[in-house]
Amino acid sequence: MKFDIAIVNYNTDFYLLNLLSSVERVLPAGSFGACHVWDNGSTDASLAVLEELGRDMPWLEIHTDSINLGHGPALDRLLRDHCREEWVLLLDSDTRFVRDFCAALPDLTHETPAFIGQIHSQARYPYAYLCHLLVNRGRYLRLPPFIG
Repeated sequence: MKFDIAIVNYNTDFYLLNLLSSVERVLPAGSFGACHVWDNGSTDASLAVLEELGRDMPWLEIHTDSINLGHGPALDRLLRDHCREEWVLLLDSDTRFVRDFCAALPDLTHETPAFIGQIHSQARYPYAYLCHLLVNRGRYLRLPPFIG
């Protein structure tokens, strides 16, 4: 299964550097499409980090806005306008890869769930960890656009 990666960033330059470095270090070349990062009007060094890393990471796609649209609207733009793979891995900037997880993904030949993720063990109701969630883009696009 090939997937794109979508990250919404706001003033998390250090975490973003760690995350993107872990993508390069851990995920095999060609195992994912593009890594789309939406910088949501950061005032720290996030843009400088992205521009520097972008020189050596051809899979990194940088999208920016001068104002903070909010996490939801920015993520919606990434999913609707920029990501192209059937599956999109949503990540928070403060996550990082410690090992390749691709072999652990289920075989989806005969079914297409809306998402694959982990249920938060401490919530009182079913709540998926949103900091690392694999979303089926086709199913997402059937939803009305995000209004924020």
